Amino acid sequence: MDDLTGKSVCVIGLGASGRAAIELLLAKGVNVTAMDSAESAALTEYAVAMSARRVECKLGHNRVLPDAFDLAVVSPGVPMDQPQIASLQRRGIPVWGELELGWQESDCLAIGITGTNGKTTTTELVSAMLTQNQRRTVAAGNIGTPLSAVAGQT
Repeated sequence: MDDLTGKSVCVIGLGASGRAAIELLLAKGVNVTAMDSAESAALTEYAVAMSARRVECKLGHNRVLPDAFDLAVVSPGVPMDQPQIASLQRRGIPVWGELELGWQESDCLAIGITGTNGKTTTTELVSAMLTQNQRRTVAAGNIGTPLSAVAGQT
């Protein structure tokens, strides 16, 4: 998906990664609907603030999503076996992780570090080596800062 401008995107999960994805998408002129299975006072306050920015937020379990999305973006902590995600996939709607969105919207070389153990340590070491060699570096992803939050810096 080359240009998201004017597209309709669903963001699932309203933690740090989901919120960073929403900000990135809004900056690109995307129509955003967001959902989270939780329904806390803090999320309700966030939903009210987002409604002023034309983001529809659906909070609580078993929320039914509209059919008309061009893309769904899922936060890293959201299990992929949720019924809403399966429904989106059955309808042929692409489902990306927040990392994929951040990577797609970045304009720089990237190093992806995966695996079961040692990702944070390896990321810190790679970042330190690049910085030591005068390379501008931003460590993001599972290391605290969502990739979508720094994509605009690339």
